[in-house]
Amino acid sequence: MPGGPIGAKPIGTIAASGKIKIAANHSFETRGTQWCITKTPPSGGGADEPVGCRGTVGNANIGDGRVPGIHTSSDAAGNKVVVSVFRGDARRVLYTDGSRFYEAKLYRLAGVPGWMMSVVAYDAPKGDALAPGDAYVFAYNAEGKVMAQFPLVKDGGPRTNPLR
Repeated sequence: MPGGPIGAKPIGTIAASGKIKIAANHSFETRGTQWCITKTPPSGGGADEPVGCRGTVGNANIGDGRVPGIHTSSDAAGNKVVVSVFRGDARRVLYTDGSRFYEAKLYRLAGVPGWMMSVVAYDAPKGDALAPGDAYVFAYNAEGKVMAQFPLVKDGGPRTNPLR
């Protein structure tokens, strides 16, 4: 399990209308209050293709934004790429996929004040309890308490906090 004090990991910033590489052939970018995950063809040629674009403001699917959703994809190296976008001031985000836990990189979205993005890419273990597309996410505040999770316990999410 990941260790170390909450907040010890650096939190990056994605500039307004910025773009960063998040995994092999995957980028995350902001376009005003919209965010997109884009994929570059493995050959390196051709234009980036949107994997998923969502608005943060006025998007009924996000609700109030405090519950981090999950977007999964596979990168050019065959790793699972898991991204969440949510409101709040998380200091650590963990994803669980079966019996393993993965610590995410965190970024503030400069163009969308109060919103964050977390991302992790990992070689998904074979034979775990969850289906290949499934993952759970836990966001922690500076005190180390779960401030958000997806899915919620009432919606079938895990009752177990990975840091406890």
